[in-house]
Amino acid sequence: MSAAKTLPAAAAPERRVFAGRLTQARVLRSEWTKLWSLRSTRWSLLFAVIAMAGLGVLIAAVSMSRWSHLSPL
Repeated sequence: MSAAKTLPAAAAPERRVFAGRLTQARVLRSEWTKLWSLRSTRWSLLFAVIAMAGLGVLIAAVSMSRWSHLSPL
């Protein structure tokens, strides 16, 4: 049983009605398409990778500069 009602083609020409089942695979596919259709996704992913690598290098450099001052506990 479906509660969705379709409008006549003249009332909403840009609206397409999908009569298939709503499945997890279709939801994931639509979210994947939405995610990768934005340009900001690629830039955000690139920035995150660079930030992780840079943070690792920064923490290693600070640790190495203080290595001689550390006590063995």
